[in-house]
Amino acid sequence: MYTPSYRTQKNGVPVLKKEEIDTIGEEYVWDFQPEVLRNPAPVDIEGFIECYLGMTTDYQYLSHNGIYLGMTVFNDTGRVIVWSPETNLTEYISAKARTVIVDNSLLEESQQHRYRFSSAILMPKSAVELVA
Repeated sequence: MYTPSYRTQKNGVPVLKKEEIDTIGEEYVWDFQPEVLRNPAPVDIEGFIECYLGMTTDYQYLSHNGIYLGMTVFNDTGRVIVWSPETNLTEYISAKARTVIVDNSLLEESQQHRYRFSSAILMPKSAVELVA
């Protein structure tokens, strides 16, 4: 598994230039699915998150209006706020560390591009955090 090297602030927050982020992303893809760098194709986002990073993907409604598309859970918690369409109320659920929660609205066929983008956005931060 690829392990990036980067500077951090005293509090552990990574300090990365745009070029460094691009390089880290490319190295992850090179290690996980190198054929897409030779023959362009979609990266298996779900496989990367679940098989390569060892994270779990969960699907919930995160809001009543789709404003939140996803989140990454870094610590075990019983206080993730989700929306229940059955009751039209928010409620808390439990989630384990290393969980990516994707909004259910992104599972609609017309939302596939947003699903892939949102999953990819959630995952790079967690990839850097997981190896730090």
